[in-house]
Amino acid sequence: MISASAFRQWWRNCDEILAGQGNRRRLEGAGRRRVLGEAEDTLVNLIYDCRLLKEKETREWVAQQASQRFHDNRTRYKQ
Repeated sequence: MISASAFRQWWRNCDEILAGQGNRRRLEGAGRRRVLGEAEDTLVNLIYDCRLLKEKETREWVAQQASQRFHDNRTRYKQ
């Protein structure tokens, strides 16, 4: 369900939204910001590779991999 405030915001920005290309009608800077950046991309690639190999990944495995990737990124930037 779409909230009334979201609809009003779209209506106010209607000209900018419609001025965009037909296949990508979004405003710059809109949407959720990525939390983990590169670590998030790496995690998505790991999950994708597991699914290509038809391996099962559990929530615990994903959480463990995310924790490990996040820890690796933090230690890399501290050095």
